[in-house]
Amino acid sequence: MKRIFIFLLALFVCIAPLCASAETGTPLPSGTWEQFGGALFFALSSDITLDVESAVAFGLTWPDVLEGATLRKGTLLSEEQFLWLWPQLPVGLALSSEPGASVESEGKTPVLTKFKLTGEWYYNDAGVLCYDAGEGYRTLTVDEVFAALDGSSAQRAENQKKVYFTFDDAPSKYTMELLSALDALDVKATFFVVGAYVKAHPVFLRAIYDFGHVIGNHSYSHNQSTLQESTASCIADFKKCQNRVNEALGFEYPMTVARVPYGSSTLSAQSKRALESLGYLWIDWNALNGDAEAGIDTYDEAYEYAIDTASHCSGDVVLLMHDGKQKTINMLPDLVQYFRENGYEFAVVTTDITEKIDGVRMGFPAQ
Repeated sequence: MKRIFIFLLALFVCIAPLCASAETGTPLPSGTWEQFGGALFFALSSDITLDVESAVAFGLTWPDVLEGATLRKGTLLSEEQFLWLWPQLPVGLALSSEPGASVESEGKTPVLTKFKLTGEWYYNDAGVLCYDAGEGYRTLTVDEVFAALDGSSAQRAENQKKVYFTFDDAPSKYTMELLSALDALDVKATFFVVGAYVKAHPVFLRAIYDFGHVIGNHSYSHNQSTLQESTASCIADFKKCQNRVNEALGFEYPMTVARVPYGSSTLSAQSKRALESLGYLWIDWNALNGDAEAGIDTYDEAYEYAIDTASHCSGDVVLLMHDGKQKTINMLPDLVQYFRENGYEFAVVTTDITEKIDGVRMGFPAQ
């Protein structure tokens, strides 16, 4: 009789855990969902030690997962295993969580906006970069954040037109006012600088760089005769501008874009090829605000001129304006609003442009 009792007791100890629920004290998990071979797995970011009953029951079904009574950091749990351990977690979260979704925080998903990420970035125990938007919001992985930010731009068509704000004849006595306006509007531009003006305003040249704008070569002299004298004279003038920029910045700036004073028709074909052989992308424009034109005297006239010429562009807009013009600085808020409301993306001129822009005379660096 005693032997039978011992046998039944042993049988009970073995069978009872099979009916045990993970609600018996299994710690809540920390980790991320990952996708492998089309299936979702939960990657633990820290060790989880199960109570004895849960460990026995779990081990009978999945003997190769546990190490003693511990699920080690980095263990990949299937959805079935995850739900067996933590049935109290929302089933919808467990079954529908996307790869990379963290369960460290079950708050609502924050609405993310570019340039307004005021939360905290940190690496979790699994080495995943995460973003904490604050109390009441769930933690997001970097992939989720990037997807959300890209989503705001993905709402636009892939062929969204670009507008390039370009300012010739920089720097000037009004450069700081122009930089202030662009900074307030969150717009980056391309400044085509004149070497002689850089010599006069080296601090302003440095400010253009420090505020993240692109610096392009607009020759040293801005003198048509010098540029047309010969190819050697032309190239020497552009190189002199490059040297003056380097001196003002205190290092060799990779100046790879150029604009010829008065437009590329100023130069011979040989001189333009020489610029290309030096690695320059030279570029004209297909729209302008007329701030250097006779008869364009007021803010309203410059604004209307810019809108009118831009409206004739079939694709991207390369807009010519000038540093040192008060009416241009004053019209920028309305001009930026116009392009944003019409779905344009603001861009800067770099050698990343590898295809000709409609209506713009341009030449590409020699390969």
